[in-house]
Amino acid sequence: MGASIALLSLQDASAPYKGIWQICQADPGNFQAIHSTYQSEQSPGCVIEQRCFNARGAATAFARHLIAHGWNVRDLHSEGEHFWYGLPDACDF
Repeated sequence: MGASIALLSLQDASAPYKGIWQICQADPGNFQAIHSTYQSEQSPGCVIEQRCFNARGAATAFARHLIAHGWNVRDLHSEGEHFWYGLPDACDF
C-alpha cells in the first residue's frame, strides 16, 4: 500500500480518553480505520487497533457505526469530502 490520505477523524466528545478514529484511503478502493490515543503536536498517539476495508461501502458503514455509537466528526479533511458525502442522509449527525 502507498501513503495513506487522511479523510476524516472521529472523537467521542463525552469520553475523549477513548482517543480518535481516523479514516484513511490507502489506495483507490482500499481504506483503513485507525484507532489511536489522542495525539498532539508534542506527543505522538499510540495505535490501539486498526481495520482495513477493501470497499468504500464497508468503510462508510464502519463510520456510520461509530457515529451511531456517539462518535462525532473531529476533522473533515478536504480529501475526505467525497467520503463524507457518501454517508447516507439517514444518519443523525
